[in-house]
Amino acid sequence: MRRVTVLTLLVVLLGGLLVAPAAAGLPEEVPEVRIHFLCGEPGFPLCITDLDAGEPFFIAQGIKTAHGQGINMAGVAPAWGNNEVKLFVDGLEVEADWVFHSTVLAQKVTGTIALFLFVFPEGLAAGEHVFIVESYVTCSIAEVGVVEGCERPSDTLNPWTRTLTVVFH
Repeated sequence: MRRVTVLTLLVVLLGGLLVAPAAAGLPEEVPEVRIHFLCGEPGFPLCITDLDAGEPFFIAQGIKTAHGQGINMAGVAPAWGNNEVKLFVDGLEVEADWVFHSTVLAQKVTGTIALFLFVFPEGLAAGEHVFIVESYVTCSIAEVGVVEGCERPSDTLNPWTRTLTVVFH
């Protein structure tokens, strides 16, 4: 059941045809409960703001970048290593348990997907915990050309940060 959940998660998050996946080391067990940072947005579930202390959960966050017709006309191929998601829990950075990179093909536009999975098999202790997720992309693919605030195409830009507070009882 858990593998089906993970596969369904991947299909939903990636939203396209996946080619050349580099998916090694997927955790054996992924909890059923997911904390979403896009919660409350159209097409996403309501925010989880309360969980039982010690209840296992996971966070999956990804970045999709495109290049092709009308997008990134400089032709700079996406740099996988520069697209990343950072997660902080109570001010401490948490290392991803699994990272998935793939290429997405869709009508003359090609892109890359980077999916980061953070698994908390033991849950967290009782109390209020603050989660911050930050996404970073290469400046040359954040928009057409090099975006404002970037000196070099290889620099990274943080276009998206979300904070969510969850109380564990």
